[in-house]
Amino acid sequence: NNGTYTPPVVPPFPAVANPHGHAANGRLEHTDNFSIPARGVTFARQGCVAFAYDMIGYNDSLQLPHDFQGKREYLWGVSLLGLQLWNSIRVLDYLDSLDEVDSDRIGCTGASGGGTQTFLLTAVDDRVKVAAPVNMVSAHMQGGCLCENVPHLRLNATNVEIAAMTAPRPMILVSATGDWTVNNPKVEVPAIRKIYALYGAEDKLTDTQIDAGHNYNLESREAVYAWLGKWLLGENDASKLREQHIDLPSAASMRVFPNGIPQDAPKREAVVETIIGAATAQLASFDAAARQTALRHVFNVETARAVRSRRTVTSDNGDQHLVVSRADHDDAIPATFVQPSGGMNSVVVAVHPDGRNAVFADGLVDALTETGHAVLAIDPFRIGETAAWSREEKRHFHTFNQPELALRAQDIVTAVLYAKQRARTVHLVGLGGAGTWALFARAFASGVGITVGDFAGLPLSDDATYEDNALYLPGLRRAGDLVSAGIVVAPATLRLANVAAETDLSGVESAYGAANATNRLTITSDSLEIDQLVAWLSS
Repeated sequence: NNGTYTPPVVPPFPAVANPHGHAANGRLEHTDNFSIPARGVTFARQGCVAFAYDMIGYNDSLQLPHDFQGKREYLWGVSLLGLQLWNSIRVLDYLDSLDEVDSDRIGCTGASGGGTQTFLLTAVDDRVKVAAPVNMVSAHMQGGCLCENVPHLRLNATNVEIAAMTAPRPMILVSATGDWTVNNPKVEVPAIRKIYALYGAEDKLTDTQIDAGHNYNLESREAVYAWLGKWLLGENDASKLREQHIDLPSAASMRVFPNGIPQDAPKREAVVETIIGAATAQLASFDAAARQTALRHVFNVETARAVRSRRTVTSDNGDQHLVVSRADHDDAIPATFVQPSGGMNSVVVAVHPDGRNAVFADGLVDALTETGHAVLAIDPFRIGETAAWSREEKRHFHTFNQPELALRAQDIVTAVLYAKQRARTVHLVGLGGAGTWALFARAFASGVGITVGDFAGLPLSDDATYEDNALYLPGLRRAGDLVSAGIVVAPATLRLANVAAETDLSGVESAYGAANATNRLTITSDSLEIDQLVAWLSS
């Protein structure tokens, strides 16, 4: 202590969590541009409990590498960002458990990737009372590392909005003239201030910009000391909180495992299997409402308030060729609508992996119209007429964009809503393996009479099956996949054909049994024949 500020000597003390960024030495980095030990020592001198901890793949946290990812892992919701954020939550648990820590005075600060970790943690955990993300909140750069990007995170959202979730808690944004936070004073801070204004808490947001490159240097650190000192220590004189000379111990003495992590520490595969096992056990306890919530989180399907059609062309035989979309979106679903010559009993929304032309093969449409069913055959996203649409999946693609399965489910739901404008009764049919898409869509589309799905003999209890693009959706297995969809649909009529023997749908059968609706569920390994399909829809 420099003698100008007297830290508290009697607990409980404030605490500061200190995640680090991507400096080579992680939490041990101590250079002019970045120093985690310097701020830890300074916070301690000021009377705070300072906790610096490894990001995954650094120093003592080497069970998983910092480039940890994988399709199977994503299917189960296992990600570098998720595990790292969980570690940060556990840090708060630890600090909160200490008698010497005042749980109402916990702050968090980090720069670069540590800045991302700071505002993510603050967004999901209200125990962070003061936040100081440094050189990271930007409207045009969202973070380049896997620890900052995970599927679904930024669908129609940015770091600016995530950081704004701190409101109305105090936050300082420290930016630099030499990196992607250069626009903070004119762009990001004013936008976040509007959110603080909704709470009448404009005084709890401040910012400062340092004339430097990407950093957490002395000038940046002292700006943070002043802000955290104000809210955690009640000290408004920033001059009393400046950093003093520091003699650091050796790096080895600051390691938990200076000779390497224990040999018996679980490695990557064991860690992943442990998490999947816990997720599977938790799924078993989910009721239908919890499963539907989980599916909504991973599909992000919207039920439009209004659906429209445009560019309608009627062919010589009376078939209508049109494009269906949500009224407030620019999506475009090519469709063909065929009406029976007599009265119309219902509309059957039909989808096939080879496009709507395949629906018209083998006389299916004729068989349906002859029994009074109209048919709305559609080309969902990148199928049939839309197959040539470009969709180059670059790095972190699914952080910002919905996977194809989700977009196809959305298109089917939109088609069902449109069909309801044409008839009171609507059925849904997925052919040639598109039965999986139909069942997922049915979990979000209410008011469907009968759902028929052809599963094409796919082994749908196998992770590898879901790694294929036709069924790949991050988080899908964690949400319970087709089992959850079937449980959500119960007790509505559901007929599933061509189901592989190894596909375990016992959970769906139990849901229908509990609802006394076993007569409304059919699960068969037989192929889906036209006569059987027509009989099911006419029953």
